[in-house]
Amino acid sequence: MLTAKKFVISLAIFTVLLYINIYLTKVTKTQIIEYYNDIMKERKPSEHLDKKLTLKQNRKSFNESQQDEVSSVDMLTSVPSMTLDEVVTPRKDIEVVFPSITNCSIQDYQRQVMRKHYNSRAFLYACKKWQQPNPGVPWPMVVPPSNGSVLRSLPVRHQNPEVERLLQEQAAVQAERVRLLTDTCLHHPELATRWYFRVVWDTSRTPPLVYCPVYKVASTTWSVYFLRLAHTNIKKKRIGDLHTLMSDKYPPPKTNKERHALFPKSLRFITVRHPFTRLLSAYRDKIDNVKPKPFQPYFLDLQRAIIQKYRAPHSNNTEPTPTFPEFVQYVIDATENFTTAKDWAEHVVCWTPYWVQCAVCSSDYQVVIKLETMYTDVQFLAEVAQLKEIQNVKEWFNKNKSHGSSPSVIPDYFEQLTKKQINLLYQRYKLDFDLFGYSIEEYLSYGRT
Repeated sequence: MLTAKKFVISLAIFTVLLYINIYLTKVTKTQIIEYYNDIMKERKPSEHLDKKLTLKQNRKSFNESQQDEVSSVDMLTSVPSMTLDEVVTPRKDIEVVFPSITNCSIQDYQRQVMRKHYNSRAFLYACKKWQQPNPGVPWPMVVPPSNGSVLRSLPVRHQNPEVERLLQEQAAVQAERVRLLTDTCLHHPELATRWYFRVVWDTSRTPPLVYCPVYKVASTTWSVYFLRLAHTNIKKKRIGDLHTLMSDKYPPPKTNKERHALFPKSLRFITVRHPFTRLLSAYRDKIDNVKPKPFQPYFLDLQRAIIQKYRAPHSNNTEPTPTFPEFVQYVIDATENFTTAKDWAEHVVCWTPYWVQCAVCSSDYQVVIKLETMYTDVQFLAEVAQLKEIQNVKEWFNKNKSHGSSPSVIPDYFEQLTKKQINLLYQRYKLDFDLFGYSIEEYLSYGRT
């Protein structure tokens, strides 16, 4: 007969075994994620652990030295080194299949997003399909250039004369930015066409406020601002939650007819930064990262394919992620024949040009905010649009600061590139340079001959 004492001992043993099983299962799941690239490359876990420890130490050192981020972007304590005479060339002895974002079911993808909702895209495979607008449907639309007519209709006044002077100066800056955007678009009439793109609609205001989010250009910060405008508590929200919550709080007008009527009357704005610093930020966040989010499975596959294609078979580099030159050469080669928005949209996830992602030449943006002058530009918009909840707000919410790109680290990365690579990269993004008045000269000076 089973005594009470034996029963207690048996229960204790069972409990211990259960906890051991749970612990081992947890470790196994963690290893699958942490060592994904290494498993595929048949590397030793101990080697990976040493590198992971170094990465964590560098990241900790970086976090301790952080400063306010609104001025531009953040700083980094170390940059991956590369032998200066090393030249990246695609391997021709093997056939590398790069991951596709169109070989999927958009319906299945959307169901998964809706089912998981918050933080839904973190571990999903990217899925994008180009949808051609129906000629009989009023949305999307083309808004002819107006040189900032909606912005010019708003009063630029303030009870404080000094503030009003600053507003007038900023209004002149915006007028010049919009003029350059308009002139560039007029030289490219083929871009004044309809295609679908994502915007955030705040229809509670007069005029309505419409914002086009851009990957790696303060999109998390703007999520915070819009949620603040909606008086939403965001203190305990994760970054993935913020973007989804913003979409929930600001749904688009219900019908295409309503969108067609409201869009031309709205105060439309876009936030941009130098195309090369944006690309570098995308590299550090999605390519030089063993845990890229969102779309982690896709970016891990892309990392592996880039290494297979662009790293020499006998290279001394054993890093699990592509170098910056390897990534840049991939971008140059992969986009060589892109001529349309459809080409970019169907093959690129995180470094799509501004003109594609926000339909710049068919949307007549009224305000152009630049990351380099973010605080001043945001305060101007907050004053003229009466966005009281974000007036005098100066904070940066993106917790992925260790993957930003400040002027202090730009030379360290672009010195690894040849001038030819920098020029070819410039050609791929030239329209963004022209639209928003950015220059290649500084970056070209870093390149090696």
